[in-house]
Amino acid sequence: MKERNRLLRSITLLLLTALLAAVPSASIYAEGASESGGSESGGNESDSTKGSPKQMYKTGIYRLNDFGEIFEEEEKDRLNALLKEEMSNCHMDFPIAVKRKGTATAEEYSDTFYEHNGFGWGDGKDGVMLIAYTDSQEVFAKGYGFGHWFLSEEFKQTVTTRLSQMRSEEKSWSQIITAYAELLKARQQEIKESGKPAWYPKDLENFKDFHDADAPRLVDLADIFTKEEEEQMLSIIQAIQKDSGKDIVVYTDVTTYGLSRRTFAADINELAGYGFGDNFSGTVLFICMEQGNRGWWTDATGECEEIYSEYVINYLDDALEPYMVGGKYGEGVIDYLKNVKNLYRVPEWYPADKAAFQPFHNESASRIADYANIFSEEEKEKIQDLIKRIQDEYGMDVAIYTDETSYWKDRDTIAEEFFKYNGYGFGDDYTGTVFFICTENGNQGFGLYAEGKCKPIYSDYEVNRLANGLRYFFKPGSYIDAALDYLYRAYDLYKVPDWYPSDEANFVRFKAQNKTYVIDQAELFSKEEKERLEQKALALSTKFGSDVLIVTAESAIRGGSAGSYAKDYYRYNGYGQ
Repeated sequence: MKERNRLLRSITLLLLTALLAAVPSASIYAEGASESGGSESGGNESDSTKGSPKQMYKTGIYRLNDFGEIFEEEEKDRLNALLKEEMSNCHMDFPIAVKRKGTATAEEYSDTFYEHNGFGWGDGKDGVMLIAYTDSQEVFAKGYGFGHWFLSEEFKQTVTTRLSQMRSEEKSWSQIITAYAELLKARQQEIKESGKPAWYPKDLENFKDFHDADAPRLVDLADIFTKEEEEQMLSIIQAIQKDSGKDIVVYTDVTTYGLSRRTFAADINELAGYGFGDNFSGTVLFICMEQGNRGWWTDATGECEEIYSEYVINYLDDALEPYMVGGKYGEGVIDYLKNVKNLYRVPEWYPADKAAFQPFHNESASRIADYANIFSEEEKEKIQDLIKRIQDEYGMDVAIYTDETSYWKDRDTIAEEFFKYNGYGFGDDYTGTVFFICTENGNQGFGLYAEGKCKPIYSDYEVNRLANGLRYFFKPGSYIDAALDYLYRAYDLYKVPDWYPSDEANFVRFKAQNKTYVIDQAELFSKEEKERLEQKALALSTKFGSDVLIVTAESAIRGGSAGSYAKDYYRYNGYGQ
């Protein structure tokens, strides 16, 4: 992945200051118009989305900057007007510097001159900078903002080859600048006739994926963001790219070029050089402001496809919708970007390489992972005592995990990942459970994961019973009650009757000699009732040659059903004729 070119990244601040001082300012009009003023016609265009005039480019300075003192003032004015005409036609800025070669490279000079003098159309600073050297035939061109696509590689080659050839043929500078303006006009006409944006490939069938580190990550063709909002967006975008290693783009337009919003968002993501790494990981938020087709779409590629689950997409859309409906587009996108930044957060216990992860046992790991800091030391001691009791008596691992977020996953999934990636579980089958308490606002509740021998114990019935019992505990001050209640329930759930075999796999059935047909473990019957029931059960067993039992119990065995309890009691206690 190519790194994005940064202004004079290899030189010190002192040298940068010196270079800025060495780059001339753009020529100011002789009429005395201010550099930031609006006296130059065509500098202001109506901004229909905001309902007020908006200055689209910096007025009062020449686009043709003659540092070689080649042009007469009258000719320079004529050529400057010609460039201004193409600026209005293309909605881009087209500054030119005609100069001798210096110590700075063409790209360094272009970046500094363009930014230092405030060139660029709109808040996106769209445009193309041209440098023509007077002491050589070399011509350099570079696009900024949407001008990056306007100046495609093919068009750049056309411009530099044509103008260099005219220099070698000793054509006049006026002819060269005029030819350049004609090329700009032809390029705009080509884009218009194609019916597609400037970045769209001419030969889609033979298109090959590529990385374009210099392509703008914020493109506001619909002009719905303020300059300040764009600066904040770019700051968050750069932070996301740096922290997550994933690309992200915000793109607005007033048309989808006849495509659906979904297809157009996917085309932006796949055809414009976006995405990081071999699998082009990244996302595009496309906002369409076309009348009758307003809306937005998020497209994800590479690793981001897995991350952007239905839950995530719905959350992002629900959060963005009120801003879009209320016309607060910039605020909404800033909030959206902040949500995406949080989306890429991963727990500190997450493996660096999930694909290479191998299960392991970590007996020394704490069984209380209180990342949400909701338990006091005294409360932790109570939890630890219960955990140790379950581990010692039942040989089953138990962990309590708390956090302020579920990291954009459902709570059961994050509980499962916590269990696996931290080495919990006893034995070859990793028998154990983790109880996850999430304190996130709007997402408070518990997640549960069970493995090994614990897995069949936590049936849907048991989990629902647990959820009903704990539903009042998920609030500040009651989290300890939720943890202790879960552990007490787990202790009772893991308990087995005295008659249950210690080794089920090797159990050998037998026939009991002295049988009792009413086993009232729950103490539901009086002595007289038990005697009557015993007589009836014995009579039925004798009559039909099949043992008939009445068994009561306070709970089933390890999450099983009443039917499975009755079956186990019959089998393991020697019944049957």
